Amino acid sequence: MLTSPNQAKAKCVHCFASTYVKNDLLTEAKTNINQIEILDKQEQKLKKKYHTILKRCAFADDFTIPASIAEGEIQCQMMTYALKQRIPSSVFQVITNNYYSSCFMIQTGLVQLKTQCPQCSNKVRLCQNPVLGDFDYICKCGENWNFLDRTPWKECGFNSQRILTIIIMFLIGCRDVEMKKILNIYPRQLSHVTNLVKTAISEHYIKNLPKFRGVVEIDESAFKLKKKPGTTRSTEKWVFGLYERERKLVYMEIVKNRVATTLVPIIQKICEPGTTIVSDQWASYNKLPDYGFPHYTVDHSRYFVNPHSREIHTQDIEISWGWAKYEIRRQNRCLFDLQKYLHLYCWKRQFKEYQDKVAEVAMLLKAFCAIFKEYQMGEKKVEV
Repeated sequence: MLTSPNQAKAKCVHCFASTYVKNDLLTEAKTNINQIEILDKQEQKLKKKYHTILKRCAFADDFTIPASIAEGEIQCQMMTYALKQRIPSSVFQVITNNYYSSCFMIQTGLVQLKTQCPQCSNKVRLCQNPVLGDFDYICKCGENWNFLDRTPWKECGFNSQRILTIIIMFLIGCRDVEMKKILNIYPRQLSHVTNLVKTAISEHYIKNLPKFRGVVEIDESAFKLKKKPGTTRSTEKWVFGLYERERKLVYMEIVKNRVATTLVPIIQKICEPGTTIVSDQWASYNKLPDYGFPHYTVDHSRYFVNPHSREIHTQDIEISWGWAKYEIRRQNRCLFDLQKYLHLYCWKRQFKEYQDKVAEVAMLLKAFCAIFKEYQMGEKKVEV
């Protein structure tokens, strides 16, 4: 189809204007690229100058620690200072300040300070990072790294302030969805921190669990799973639980079935010989006296408490089931890694304070810090 001379002229004018605009954009892009290259070179020079100043300050023999830390000022010889830094008594003030969070993690053992460089084995110095508000290691060989690097916390990619916030929120029972929304973080990063907390507590709980004694209530309960459409997996997991009345200790373990050959060995493992066992009338418990465990039962089809003795009941373990299911399902609806969550619940149960929740959180955090310090020492032994 032929076009008129006027239409052809209009198209030529449009093409000329487009070409002119394109050339202007290319020229502007080249100018911007050159400016970026110049800024990159300046940034590299400033980085070299910054690290040179750090090294000079880090190995100055006549350096003295000031009474207070000025913002943006490079500090050296900080190991002793970080260990003695006075931290606010309010947890909120600690987790809203990255420097205080870093000092808290160092003082409580959540981060183990290093004294030798992994490259040259020379002595390293700790200095304050004025950008992040925490600490860096500096070595004469030129190595420098953040104090959270080469620690179990490195993989999550968070600063100490965020790590400490996640630990506290997880210990008090916040859900993953709530933490992701409040802190604006990715699920993979969050799961790394929470898995570390769960693993450390679970290993400590099993390792330090005392033998149950006195009167112990036992029972089994089903934790129902959220079944997805089209799947054939089991919709429940059976858990066997024991509750010691004297010290209010709880132990829960996933079991394949509820027969005597499965349940009795667990009782023998957890309880001292001669411990008095109180249960319902499940047939698997009938031969407990033959294994050296005095056994009393309550008929749940008729009573909650034995009418002949008010001490014969399983109310404490029943209440524990209710709280365990509530707390675990809040944080783990699909019941993934259920055994570790059971250990976490049983460990937290011993710190339960119904009257003073602030004291309860403080005890939980203090106990976890001691556990994680021990957990890191165990990891080092395994690596060696």
